[in-house]
Amino acid sequence: MRIDDPEVGSNTDPQLAGSPTSVLTGIQVVPGSALSGFPEHERRAQLLVRLKAMLIEGSGKPVLSGEPPAAAHISYELLTDAQAAASDLLKDHRDEVHWVTPTARADQREAAAYVVADVVRGQLLEHEQAGSFGQRIINTLGPKSAVSKALAADKNKGYKDVARARKQGESAAEEAKAAVDKRRLELLRAPLPLELTAPPLLQQRKREREPERDCRAEYTERHWSVGAPSSA
Repeated sequence: MRIDDPEVGSNTDPQLAGSPTSVLTGIQVVPGSALSGFPEHERRAQLLVRLKAMLIEGSGKPVLSGEPPAAAHISYELLTDAQAAASDLLKDHRDEVHWVTPTARADQREAAAYVVADVVRGQLLEHEQAGSFGQRIINTLGPKSAVSKALAADKNKGYKDVARARKQGESAAEEAKAAVDKRRLELLRAPLPLELTAPPLLQQRKREREPERDCRAEYTERHWSVGAPSSA
């Protein structure tokens, strides 16, 4: 399986020369598609920098982070990191997060969606889009999704591959473990067919349900009006 993201070994990589540094925490936010080359804690720290800029700083409503896109596509790894960064944001700054409706601040689902759109496309989602896409992130990371099942199956296969190789010696086991780790990384970083906005069919079905709800409301109103006792 092909990995589109270039490997970046460390913050001193020549590819990062001239990269912008966030004024919020001093963490270097990488350009292009280099985010996946960093260790997990650094990837999540960079996403948290973006989330603070989007949902805490500024005019009181969600905005773009101002950082360049840093992921070539949506991947399972990116969605996992976004969920973790959103969780950290709300754990430490829940009362500082911008309001997205008159009665509610951005929640973890929406925060994850906002930062994925920002880091992949430099796009600011509308509130309804963030809620819809955030739910699809949750569904994708859930144990019943196709990609989660594939990762679980590959993990079990990896255990067996290493166990078989160990019978031939520790050197063979190490080689098998390296192959298993490489294969898992490819699965985690593979592009996912996940759109940032709701599919047109879903939007169409939502519109089609609106008249039905209105009809039921009208029927209920007429029914109770006819059946109501007279006030005379």
